[in-house]
Amino acid sequence: MTVNKENPCLTWFNNEKNVIYAAIGADGAPFGKDDNATAYLVSFLNLFQGVQSCNNNHLLFGANCEEDHPLLKKYTEHLTKEMEEIEGKCWKTERGYEVTFKLKLILADQKWVASMSGELNNAATYFSSFANVNQDNKGTMGSSIGEHSSATWKPWNYDDRMETVKKVEKFKKMLKDPVTKERSKVTAFISKERSRQEYAPARGTFTGLESKKFSWNFAFAIQELLNFDSIKQSTKLKLHALAFAALQLREAVAIYSRIEVDRELIQKLFLKCNNYFHTNCLFLGNAVCPTTWTVGYAIPYHCNQLFESIGYGLGLNTMQGREAKHIKLAKYVQNTCNVRKSDRWWVVFRHEFVSIVWMRELDPMSTTYQSKRKPGKSYVPNRIIKNPGRYCFCGNTMEPESNTKCVACCSDIMSMIQQSVTDSKRLIIDK
Repeated sequence: MTVNKENPCLTWFNNEKNVIYAAIGADGAPFGKDDNATAYLVSFLNLFQGVQSCNNNHLLFGANCEEDHPLLKKYTEHLTKEMEEIEGKCWKTERGYEVTFKLKLILADQKWVASMSGELNNAATYFSSFANVNQDNKGTMGSSIGEHSSATWKPWNYDDRMETVKKVEKFKKMLKDPVTKERSKVTAFISKERSRQEYAPARGTFTGLESKKFSWNFAFAIQELLNFDSIKQSTKLKLHALAFAALQLREAVAIYSRIEVDRELIQKLFLKCNNYFHTNCLFLGNAVCPTTWTVGYAIPYHCNQLFESIGYGLGLNTMQGREAKHIKLAKYVQNTCNVRKSDRWWVVFRHEFVSIVWMRELDPMSTTYQSKRKPGKSYVPNRIIKNPGRYCFCGNTMEPESNTKCVACCSDIMSMIQQSVTDSKRLIIDK
């Protein structure tokens, strides 16, 4: 708050001045994928672009165990009670500022979300933490998520989830060994209840360079394969469909990874995500996986939900700063001599306190924040931006006769795929 007074760096959502929005979450393996450890981090969304920095993700808890360990579940229950105690009350800082805290987001991957929410894993009949979609209807096209009566799927209701928990606990008491030998009976019972809930859930809203390189250059790989003369028509169709799906996904990612969005971009996100989903259903196999469904329906729904709530996009829900924080935590240990595994969290917290708390208290103005978005690499290749008359929007070299698109994008097959996706009808061509 002191720094913000001299150098404005905080964004007040919905014009709620002195209301701090917090995001809390945990992730495993801060010391490497082969070393079991988990770190709980907290960040403050009011810092806007600052949430992408490791220095603005603060360590709450660390343990030498996996992220779904019973110890972590106990700590999550404890943390939930602490958040309920803190949230909504007016707090006065040492410098006399009055602030209120709101828990807005819980940043984590889907495995952690399911585990800490008391849910079955993503292989369950009802596989998603975001809505009541199941394995039978996940491939439904032209659908939606929402509270309205016409919505195909609805977000999970907290009270309904708690009722299911009570039923599951009662059912388990009727079994001799519900944990191992009769585990299948428990999961079957939960499925029969049209749920994925086994234990009481926590509270809150759940929500790389390599991926950018792929989005820049996927069209080259597609074009190289299409150059083979002996290729079948059915294979050509699939390759064109892959190119179309990749293009829809690239445009969707470019929107939902943004912090600043508007209604026009949200509408475009719904369109691109639906096109991606429909392309997978119609041309890339009938077996829609949970990830495809999540991209097609859950992501645009939650992006719109966050925009309606605070006026910004899912870029605020980034894990970028947390992944960078893991690297920094590992460096603390690597740069300290003779650290035993049992002592490493003590070392990490000491470094964290000195660099993030003590030094900032001595000189608050030494910390610099970026109030504006730092220009970064777009998901659209730079060659398209710099030479729009030479390259197609997919990234390939433009076809001279077309003057607007490449060979693949201006082909009859691509036009038929686009029309088929729009009409939600399968395209059949000779092999």
